[in-house]
Amino acid sequence: MSVELRYMPCAEFELAIHGYVDNELPSADTKELLIHLELCDSCRHTVEAIRGQIRVHRESRDFSKMVESFNKSTFFQTLSGKLLGSNLERVAELLYELGKAYFVAGNDSKLVTFLHKKAVAIERTKAEGRRLVRESATLAGQSNGSTKKTAQSVEKTKDLFRGQRSGRNLRIGARSGRGALDNARRYLEECLILRPDHGPARLYLGVYFVRVDRPEEGIAEYRKLLSKNGLSPSLKVMALQALGNAHAYRRDYEKAVRCFQEIVEGETVDDDPRFFTVFLSLAMFHAKLKRFDRSAETFGELVRRFPKKLKEAREILDRAEVFRNLLASESRFRTELLERYPVLFAG
Repeated sequence: MSVELRYMPCAEFELAIHGYVDNELPSADTKELLIHLELCDSCRHTVEAIRGQIRVHRESRDFSKMVESFNKSTFFQTLSGKLLGSNLERVAELLYELGKAYFVAGNDSKLVTFLHKKAVAIERTKAEGRRLVRESATLAGQSNGSTKKTAQSVEKTKDLFRGQRSGRNLRIGARSGRGALDNARRYLEECLILRPDHGPARLYLGVYFVRVDRPEEGIAEYRKLLSKNGLSPSLKVMALQALGNAHAYRRDYEKAVRCFQEIVEGETVDDDPRFFTVFLSLAMFHAKLKRFDRSAETFGELVRRFPKKLKEAREILDRAEVFRNLLASESRFRTELLERYPVLFAG
């Protein structure tokens, strides 16, 4: 048996409205009221306005409770901890940039590095570092999450930005040669203390070790980096490239080839001109292993993929003394390369 619902006039609606928004209206009256709301825009707007007022009242009451429970001391300690973390990330980045700058300053122009932008100005960057470290020291004192290790690291970094070492007034002022390289190591290692997951800093630290004739330590740094999950494709390629070069430095060309072959079999280098040296090095490593056919094929890949980098490739080959000596002793291979790739070998 169905019940016929009648149309509710606006006057009756106004009497029933508060019972409706408070969910206290009988079921039959609620159905009549909903029909009225479907047909009457004015009354529907009235209901929406009343509901809005109720929401504001409830929210203001909840906010009052929040204010009553607010602990100012805990709030500012937590805020200081978050600001300290943000500051230390920025400090670590400055240490990394200074490490790169010193590394580049300590090398001659012939060394190929991974630097893809101009090195930072050392003194200006140190000044910015000193400012951030002063702020960090203050925040470390205010933060309830700050540890003794963090405070010690902040103090050590403060000395480094001042140009001091181990708390003694030993100037870190060398700007060329081995002195600059040693400065690079100090800044890079301090960066990794603050941020052990800083991949580029670990990459440069490995390059430092190879550069100062300590390839085993460099290889260890590269392997630490490659063991991390979530490496960006370009950083992985650079780490594999550096690892391969470290093996080649030790004349372990088989391991070097495996590293470079892993890069070539990926997709990252296809259209990235920075990695033309991958094919160039791989071609030379094959030649040093007397795999002359593979070497010639790889030189062909270099010419095909990176036509705008051939001048740079030629300059690197001209400086590759061991490879040039190999060509002098392998006349047949040298003649083949001259005929097939004169842009790289003619003259």
